[in-house]
Amino acid sequence: MLIIGSEKDTVVPIIHSKKMHQRLKRLKKDSTYIELPGGEHYRTNEKNELAKFKAIEKFLNQHIGGAER
Repeated sequence: MLIIGSEKDTVVPIIHSKKMHQRLKRLKKDSTYIELPGGEHYRTNEKNELAKFKAIEKFLNQHIGGAER
């Protein structure tokens, strides 16, 4: 599971994202957590959006493989 947390998220408080990641790790489940600095739930920060898409691409490549080119 890829979990993306942001300190200013008013929809999903960051503590919930962190706790979910910690719980998955304790259960020995594959979990990746990234935190977007100054981020929030919506798509208003271009730098965070790029970081998010890069994390999603990396995660998908690791778990389902890259697209054939």
